[in-house]
Amino acid sequence: MDAPYPWFEVGALAVTRRTCPQMPAERRFLAALGEMSQAEVSGDILILRNAAGGEMVFTATGPGGR
Repeated sequence: MDAPYPWFEVGALAVTRRTCPQMPAERRFLAALGEMSQAEVSGDILILRNAAGGEMVFTATGPGGR
């Protein structure tokens, strides 16, 4: 299902199952990402939000970004 902008929907994610010290943080990140339901783009910044007031903020880097 595709969500119209500004609504945000995460489908099935493909990640490696390699064990590493950062696995708990990766699980928390992916769980939080799956809870996001709205997107906002402002310049080189992407803000994802959910109904509970949670936010994830991403800044573009590299060519065209900071």
